Amino acid sequence: MSNNEFKIMLENLYKKSEEELKNIAIEINNIIKYRIKDRKTIEAMLDNLLNFSTIAYDKVKHLYYELLIYYSEIDFEAAIDYKNYYLEMACEEGYTKKR
Repeated sequence: MSNNEFKIMLENLYKKSEEELKNIAIEINNIIKYRIKDRKTIEAMLDNLLNFSTIAYDKVKHLYYELLIYYSEIDFEAAIDYKNYYLEMACEEGYTKKR
């Protein structure tokens, strides 16, 4: 694979991830707007955001915490666990300092 082909592949991956993040943001807004309380739906979305955080940390961070705050109204303990997963991942990736 040439450098140019690799660059094009990365650009396409970036564009695809941008589109997916836009769709995820819409889904999160709908969950919060319509007060959806299904834990599996919310946790699946949080899991998706955890996966995306490794490639788009700054763009995912606000979405993650927005959904996490909403989820804490439904299941506080689970929300704390997800907060800890996120902080652990962020520390491993070097985005935050361990406290």
